[in-house]
Amino acid sequence: MISLKNVSKTQLLYMGLVGVFAAALQVQVTVFGSADYPGLRVNLADFMLPFFGVFILFSLFTRRSRWPVWEKPFGYWAAAILSAILLFSCLNGFFVTGQWSQWAVFNKCIGWFILMGYLGAGGWLVQNCGEQAGKIFAFCFLGFFCVGAVYSFVMHFLLWETDMPLVYEKVYIEGFMANRNALGFLLMAVMLVAFEFLPHLNLLKTLYKFAHWIFLALICGSLLLIASRALYLCVVFVFAVMALRRGAYFVKFVLPAFCVGTVLVFLLFPSFTDRLVMPVYQTSILFEEAEEMPAYSANHQVVRDYDMPRLMIVQDAFELMRAHPLRGAGLGTALHEQQETQGKAVAVIDNSLLWVLTEMGPFGLFGFIWVYLVMLAALYGKNKTPLSRAAFWLLLVFGIFSLFHEILYTRFLWFILGMALVASIAHPERQEREAQG
Repeated sequence: MISLKNVSKTQLLYMGLVGVFAAALQVQVTVFGSADYPGLRVNLADFMLPFFGVFILFSLFTRRSRWPVWEKPFGYWAAAILSAILLFSCLNGFFVTGQWSQWAVFNKCIGWFILMGYLGAGGWLVQNCGEQAGKIFAFCFLGFFCVGAVYSFVMHFLLWETDMPLVYEKVYIEGFMANRNALGFLLMAVMLVAFEFLPHLNLLKTLYKFAHWIFLALICGSLLLIASRALYLCVVFVFAVMALRRGAYFVKFVLPAFCVGTVLVFLLFPSFTDRLVMPVYQTSILFEEAEEMPAYSANHQVVRDYDMPRLMIVQDAFELMRAHPLRGAGLGTALHEQQETQGKAVAVIDNSLLWVLTEMGPFGLFGFIWVYLVMLAALYGKNKTPLSRAAFWLLLVFGIFSLFHEILYTRFLWFILGMALVASIAHPERQEREAQG
């Protein structure tokens, strides 16, 4: 339950900001795309962050708020190490290609410090609001997801099952996100937050249980509609974890909701059967025809436009690793090579681990894996809050998902990690001692 007793006006303001970020982080678009530049992906929350950052710094330096105290072994050193790796790789890319990459400077370097801003903002809000911030975030995060999910269902239906012309068809499959993989990872975050928070609520008894069940069915139906192989693999992992950790809750709520969501999707979308088998079809013919099928042939449209270019990028990445085995090829080098050889940027390296290894080298990859394990260690433990547990499992899902797609720059991931990694959220007594001292 969310309690507002003994909450100051300042804390109410902070809690309101938590709710605004929970919604704004679920809205993103890609802008400024061109033949030689993949575009800049921005969140609605990105427009708020600079003003919020100035407000935070002012309150910290005037001693009206407290700096986040991170759960050990995580600390400010981790952000500093990763930032140094990014900056070195950006400079290395300049020396390798002889020019500054717009994608490296804006998307990756500046984008990285935006992520660090979200990490710090999430930590600062929890440090100064307490555990209530996590509950408010969960409530607003799940609530706004319902809006996006219903919108996505409606747009799917209009595009697939009717002849109604749509002004902007691209949005239908991504909800308010920029692509289906971003939406898929958002759905995993929503599912994990729901699994950790909803079982602890007892609102309105029967009515609440019904709403709880319908909400889970909406999540499961949305997962099916995305038809992503990486997402389905993550869903199997999360369901297995839920069945082992909370067997009764899984059988009583999650499993029936999954069945209802599945039936609902097939009833509302008769054409979904063909779309559901497409991921399996893509995988089967990818390896059968990889050598014979040109990346831009007229056959197998879906594979031609999606899987084959990705396979080409992987091959290019291995060539760059052979050419720059120690320090990496540098940020933006992969796109630069595509422009040199094919006349345009085909795609980024859509695999977080492979991208870091290719452009930042083995030492850069070691730094990222080290900080990843440190975060897991800081979040691990039985005495943590629902938000900390959700963040722990989300970080594991990120590890799986990032093997198939590049999702390191997902804003809500870093905001959630910032909120969950603050020490006071796991140890309220420590926060009280700090306030008294």
